[in-house]
Amino acid sequence: WVGGERLSPPAATLVNSSMAHALEYDDLHCELPIHSGVIMVPAVLAVADANPNITGADATVAIIAGTEIICRMARATRSYFGDTGFRGWNPSSVVAGFATAAATGRLLGLDAAGIARAMGLAYAQAGGNQECIAVGGIVKRMQPGMIAEAGVRAAWLAKAGVTGAVDAIEGKNGFYAVYEQGDYDADILT
Repeated sequence: WVGGERLSPPAATLVNSSMAHALEYDDLHCELPIHSGVIMVPAVLAVADANPNITGADATVAIIAGTEIICRMARATRSYFGDTGFRGWNPSSVVAGFATAAATGRLLGLDAAGIARAMGLAYAQAGGNQECIAVGGIVKRMQPGMIAEAGVRAAWLAKAGVTGAVDAIEGKNGFYAVYEQGDYDADILT
């Protein structure tokens, strides 16, 4: 957005999301420390920019849907302890991959099965932790961009036929089993 360079959608997502977070253009959920806007807006706009058939209405719906997924997934956890975080993981840098894969996958024309594959591919790339928040480092500013890039990449890979775990959220080794030891509120997800 700033330098005017043309990049692939995943690379544009990484750069623009990281810059937005570094410049503190962070929105904040009223209950949890989640910055969905610096993730969803750059990801959706990068994919929309590369696909002239995507309308402004399509992009708006994708941003809203992705934000809803981020917020519901984080709210469904039971490990949020205020200032001490989520068992050491950063929600903006983990659950956002699922949301970005779903939202951009829909923009790319994936059906429900394709979106599930994209979410599984995003989960394979998840790993955001809070250590960089505790001790610093430029990577703290980049974590949302890294997971947003992973989600966009996952959607493109799923569109190309690459498969991912189809039950990456609630499966035996899915997100809630691994990151939350199975302790979550499934009703919030729906």
